[in-house]
Amino acid sequence: MCWNDCVFGSRGHDHDRKCKCDCRELFKGITRNTPVRVRLRGGDFIDAFFFDVCCDTVYLFFCNDVSESIKLCCDDVIAVHVRSMFKHHGCK
Repeated sequence: MCWNDCVFGSRGHDHDRKCKCDCRELFKGITRNTPVRVRLRGGDFIDAFFFDVCCDTVYLFFCNDVSESIKLCCDDVIAVHVRSMFKHHGCK
């Protein structure tokens, strides 16, 4: 994966919902259960499955335990890469 494969979006403000930031543009066109690699500020990344974006929060889950999910503030997300092949413990 290189940076050219990532999606960079504008994180504008949604004044109607009083959100601090909005990352719907970053996840636009990505459907639920799609494997993604999310780049975070500071250079770390998370491999997980996309679930939803609600206002200034993105929800991801891990395939080996659906109850194990992660909630990220959109301020921490800098790029999203859709992965066609995703190998994780127990994932197919």
